[in-house]
Amino acid sequence: MSATDGLKKGMEVIDTGAPLSVPVGGATLGRIFTVLGEPVDNLGLVDTRTTSPIHRSALAFKLYGGVSVFGGVGERTREGNDLYMEMKESRVINEQNIAESKVALVYGQMNEPPRALYVPADDLTDSAMVRTFSHLDATTVLSRGLAAKGIYPAVDPLDSTSTMLQPRIIDEEHYETAQRVKETLQRYKELQDIIAILGLDELSEDDCLAVARAQKIEHFLSQPFFVS
Repeated sequence: MSATDGLKKGMEVIDTGAPLSVPVGGATLGRIFTVLGEPVDNLGLVDTRTTSPIHRSALAFKLYGGVSVFGGVGERTREGNDLYMEMKESRVINEQNIAESKVALVYGQMNEPPRALYVPADDLTDSAMVRTFSHLDATTVLSRGLAAKGIYPAVDPLDSTSTMLQPRIIDEEHYETAQRVKETLQRYKELQDIIAILGLDELSEDDCLAVARAQKIEHFLSQPFFVS
C-alpha cells in the first residue's frame, strides 16, 4: 500500500492478522491525512488509539446527522493546498487549538496520471496501439475530421471505448441508447464518401434522416464556448 523501495526477495514479512486501519475520532479534526491514515501536515502523530478499517460496510445514509462528507477531484495538487489554506483562514481549522477544528482532510493521488499516446499515421490497428489499448479501462480518441469541422472537443465516439459501457454497470436504456447513437454515427461515416461525390440529393430518405440525426448528435456531444 506504500512505496516498495528497499524491498527485496527473501525479506521477512510479519502478518499482523488485521486489516489496514486509519485513525478516527476527535483527534483527527484539523489534521490532513493520506488515504492510508498517515498525517502529512507536519503536526506530529495523531494522539488516538481509536482506529477503523478502510474496508467496511457503508454506513446508513442520513439526510443530515451533523457530519458532512465532501469529495473533490483536481488535476493538480494546488487545489488541495488552496482548500487547506482557506480552511485555516476561515478558522474551520484552528491551528492554535487544533481540538476546536471542525474538519479533517484526507488527500490521495493517482499513481499514474492520464496521458496521451501518439498513434502512428492515425492507425488504430497498429500493433503497439492494440497492445496498449488492451490494458486500458477507457480510451478517448481525438478526430482530425471533427476538429476540421470546428467541433470541440474533437472526441470520436466510434473509436473511443469504455469498459463501463455495459448493461450490468449502466442501465439497459442507457446502453441501448448509446448503441443506437453509435449506429447512426457509423452510418453517417459510411455515407460521407457518397455525399462528397454525389451530394445529399442522391441519398435515400432514410439515409438523409440518418445524416441529419448524426450531425445533430455531433453538435450535441460538443462543448462550444463563446467569448465576448
